[in-house]
Amino acid sequence: MEILESSLVDLEFNALLEEISSYCFTQEGKKRILSIRPITYSKPYSEAMATISYKHSQILKGKSIYKRLKIPVLDDTLMEVWKKTEKEGAILLPKQIYGIYEFLRDFRDLIVFVDNLADEFRTIKDIISSIDVNEFYDNFSEFEDLVRRSIDRDGNIISTATPNLAKIIAEKERLELTIIRILEDFIKNPENEEFLQDKFVTIRNNRFVIPVKMEYINAIDGFVQDISSTGHTAFIEPSFVRSYSVRYLELVDEERVEVERILRNITSEIRKFAINIDIFIQIITDFDVLYALSKYADITNSTKPNLSQKPIVKLVSARHPFLKNPVPITVELGDGRNSFGGLVISGPNTAGKTVSIKTIGLLTVMALSGLLIPADEESTIGYFNKVLADIGDPQSIERDLSTFAAHIVRLKNIIDVSDYNTLVVIDEIGTGTDPREGEALGVAILKEIASKAAKVCVSTHYTLIKKLPMSLEYFKNAYMEFDEETLKPTYRLVMGMPGSSNAIIIAKKLGLSDKIIEEALKVISEGIDIHEKFIKELQYQKKEVETLKEELEEKIKEIEALKREYKRKISELEDKLEKLKKKEISDILPEIVNLRNRVSEIRRRLIEEKLTQKELEEINKELIQAFDEVNLPISIDKELIKVKEPKVGMEVFSGRFNMKGTISKIYPDGKVELVSGKIKVQTNIDDLYTT
Repeated sequence: MEILESSLVDLEFNALLEEISSYCFTQEGKKRILSIRPITYSKPYSEAMATISYKHSQILKGKSIYKRLKIPVLDDTLMEVWKKTEKEGAILLPKQIYGIYEFLRDFRDLIVFVDNLADEFRTIKDIISSIDVNEFYDNFSEFEDLVRRSIDRDGNIISTATPNLAKIIAEKERLELTIIRILEDFIKNPENEEFLQDKFVTIRNNRFVIPVKMEYINAIDGFVQDISSTGHTAFIEPSFVRSYSVRYLELVDEERVEVERILRNITSEIRKFAINIDIFIQIITDFDVLYALSKYADITNSTKPNLSQKPIVKLVSARHPFLKNPVPITVELGDGRNSFGGLVISGPNTAGKTVSIKTIGLLTVMALSGLLIPADEESTIGYFNKVLADIGDPQSIERDLSTFAAHIVRLKNIIDVSDYNTLVVIDEIGTGTDPREGEALGVAILKEIASKAAKVCVSTHYTLIKKLPMSLEYFKNAYMEFDEETLKPTYRLVMGMPGSSNAIIIAKKLGLSDKIIEEALKVISEGIDIHEKFIKELQYQKKEVETLKEELEEKIKEIEALKREYKRKISELEDKLEKLKKKEISDILPEIVNLRNRVSEIRRRLIEEKLTQKELEEINKELIQAFDEVNLPISIDKELIKVKEPKVGMEVFSGRFNMKGTISKIYPDGKVELVSGKIKVQTNIDDLYTT
């Protein structure tokens, strides 16, 4: 559907994909990114929402590991090398083999890294589900051993690749040294000096030769292998090394044959991997795409939105991804009950209306395409099978359409395909023609879209459209805040109220003459109604309420801070009290030890000796005196209750003596006598607790 694609362009979704694709390492990854479209456009509801949720989770996990992913690069050159291995008996060059080895090594490292991830990364581990990691690892290990003992990093065959090659090269090197030694002896001989152009041994046509002056070419018995470009020097292979040279050439040929055999063998091993090259490419592309999407999500601080089966949009602290340091917007559109599905955004020019509606449309498309969105986690995106937009100047030279006509054609197409699960984004509806007719058409178009239960977000300057929410519950107002003192937009989106265009205020601040300003105000006063004045009064009232709210929030913060400070001080006091108690106890510890000894002696006498009543009374006085001297801080059980009306015979507990006893006497001065076995003590009534 053409309108869907053109809407994605209007919302800058294609430009977004271009930016994300720049993080890809492979051409296949870039193509895949650029082909991303809302999943709801091509799949039924249940499948689409499940796929979206899965992709969101995958990228969310990708954000935490993408920096550790090393994506193997399979460029066109290397791909051509892979294709060569399809032919039986094909032989790759050492550097080509090493290039494929590095690719397979990086691929192994990638899949092993992913395979070792924890189970919480299941969505990422699923990417390698089409390959047996252990089998690949074992096969590659054998291949790696073969390559590393045969070819070095510079793409040269290692002389010890096979025992036969090592033997051939060793003999060739010995023979080479022999030939050079013989020729150097010839050069050093003074008798031969006049024949030589220079004193060195070189190679021509795989033959060891010496440089001889042309006039002495017949003075040396041998074979001319080359002539210098000047024609002054002949490079001659002396006949006395001919037999050595023949054997040397045989060894060169044997070396070539052995190297070809080695390369053919390695190429054959590569062919075993080549049959799965499509799987490798698929996995690499999947990780390349994941890397790009995860990196972009990380850079833009994007999160996973909640998904809803209802066609709603709730964006919390949403940012347009193309803006640097944008002012976040919080906005809701739709309630899932068809009672609210339209948002009218008004306010001055350059205040951010277009950016706001683009943000709503773009982030919805991003979420439905399986991408994370630059907004807080509390955001929610519902099910839309179409996101349609009319933004910018769609003037068509080819169709001979004016800006207004092009807008109308676009809006007609939007109306024709809109339904309950459609999100419509329109910038400055009704512009490009007579303002009164334009706003009338705008109102009628919006009502028609609302009648189809489609969700619509529209920006406008028109008063009649701003008044639409007053007559049609389906719509709500919002405005872009503007500071009239500084003449600068705040870019804050304020829900629930319409906004003023502030054109006259801005014109006055910018220096337009008072005469013109007064005339403009006069024209307005003779105009339609007092709607703009009403809007301003509401805005001022709203600002006052917001100011009071901010002050109240500050007061609450202060109270909370005081509560925290009081709790801290109480805690400090409790700590000090506890330390004081411990100190008191430590101070009276010697007295406690002495008391324990005295009580033990009294207990012994009570048990072992037969005492008279008088002696018992003396012991009782001694015990009371001992307790009074020590003056212990008694810890009373919280469950004990003080005795209010003591009676003789009542069972009570003395906190002072930390003992249970029976009241035997009650004295007029507020004291009582307690009896516990053979012990009698006197204490105050306030010291008694029920048992």
